[in-house]
Amino acid sequence: IDTLESLIQVQNRQYDLNLALVELENARLALSNYLWMPDETPAVLSAALRAPLPEDWLVPAATGLPELPANWTDEQPDLQLYRFKLAQLQVERRWRAEQLKPRLDLEYNLLADGFDFGGPDPNDGALQTLFAQNYKWGLQFSFPLFLRKELGKLQLTDLKLAQTAYQLSQKQLEVNNKVSAYRNLLANTRDQIELYAEVSANYARLLEAENEKFRIGESSIFLLNSREQKLLEAQLKLIKLQADYRKTLAALRWASGQS
Repeated sequence: IDTLESLIQVQNRQYDLNLALVELENARLALSNYLWMPDETPAVLSAALRAPLPEDWLVPAATGLPELPANWTDEQPDLQLYRFKLAQLQVERRWRAEQLKPRLDLEYNLLADGFDFGGPDPNDGALQTLFAQNYKWGLQFSFPLFLRKELGKLQLTDLKLAQTAYQLSQKQLEVNNKVSAYRNLLANTRDQIELYAEVSANYARLLEAENEKFRIGESSIFLLNSREQKLLEAQLKLIKLQADYRKTLAALRWASGQS
């Protein structure tokens, strides 16, 4: 029975390993969708490629929660998009407002052909006479009697400005709430990591004690396997929490517009 129990444990672990290998390969393929070589050919990730882990990978609590720059909202891409749209609409509004003003055109035309600008002697006063006498000038003043069209366009631009300002305020609220939610999740995950680090250490002590009992004949393979299985489950849970912490940290940086 003890031998069969050990075999089942090995088979279960092989099953979990196979699933993990498939997930790793699928993640590698998903990542390769965003990686390209300088010659614009898709990059093929090698199975031996491993990204270096941060030094504080296993102890995120030591670094505390990340602090964002005081002006992080000024650099947030989604908020910048609305600010650019507001600036564009403000320029459009100034142009629309100009269409409501009267128009005054000054006209000045020389009454001469091209031959009048030359002569054998440029000092004989011909050019001065040309510019002083041969000309036509005038003023043209215009103002539309009905401004419905221009006023309508101006009012429409004002509505767009107000709508975009409301959208910016809404987006600011959403981004701030999302960043706060990620920070809360980071704090909770950090506490969970501390907790499961202790849980894993306690399971390791139980396994060590069970090994000692087995050595003196007071335990069995079944109990040893059970203790070891609990330890492995706790360690896997701890690793998952550490990975979740890094994912949430990346999501926080993305939401706040940080690189």
